[in-house]
Amino acid sequence: MGSGIVVLAETGWQEEDEVSTSSTKGGNTVIVYNYLTKEFSRYAHLDEVSLEPGQLVMPGDKVGTVGHTGTNACKPGHGGHLHFEINAYNSDKKTNESVLAPQLKERIENTRALASN
Repeated sequence: MGSGIVVLAETGWQEEDEVSTSSTKGGNTVIVYNYLTKEFSRYAHLDEVSLEPGQLVMPGDKVGTVGHTGTNACKPGHGGHLHFEINAYNSDKKTNESVLAPQLKERIENTRALASN
């Protein structure tokens, strides 16, 4: 999705082990920190992870393969899918806040407008 540094890359999720990864709900997860935008991109429920912590990534680099790891995603009827989220650092509150769909839509529209000029 964007460039940054891998701050978390977990591949050891096991359904029966509550502490196999830092997020049992997310399963195998990769988190990339974009130092330019101060945002964290989180990719969860991966089957395989292709990155290591500390690795620099660029848009288009392979993060992993879609899977169904994680407490809810591994249940019957939940096919392989990707949970993707972007969290922006709010320096005033010293917290991470989700970037919501309307904000993402606006970014996409702005990017398209720039590309067409």
